[in-house]
Amino acid sequence: MALSPWMGGYFNGHLGFLRYKGSLYKFGTYTGSRVSGSWTDGCLEVQIRNKQRTLLLKLDFKGSGGSLDAPIHGAMNREIVELPHSSLTASLRAGGKVLWEGRSEPASAEIVGDLSELF
Repeated sequence: MALSPWMGGYFNGHLGFLRYKGSLYKFGTYTGSRVSGSWTDGCLEVQIRNKQRTLLLKLDFKGSGGSLDAPIHGAMNREIVELPHSSLTASLRAGGKVLWEGRSEPASAEIVGDLSELF
């Protein structure tokens, strides 16, 4: 998810894919899917929905992070925090049925900017 530049302005955009049992599930602004989410007490929950399916993501941030240099206007002049000790739980659902569930621990995450601009 990102504020994507477009024709002198910006739009909230997203792009994601999940491959499972030979099928590729696409979630993106260009497919008409919608994103909602919440951020509370070190936990980010995101729902990405299209007409047929919902991808649910829950990212729990744990421990301290490390600082990474990142570009802004072509120069490496900002720092972002990477949290490599997080955990991610994900599920793909259709019509109330769970098609797939998974968990990754550890998982690494970066959050850059103001999340309220994305949800």
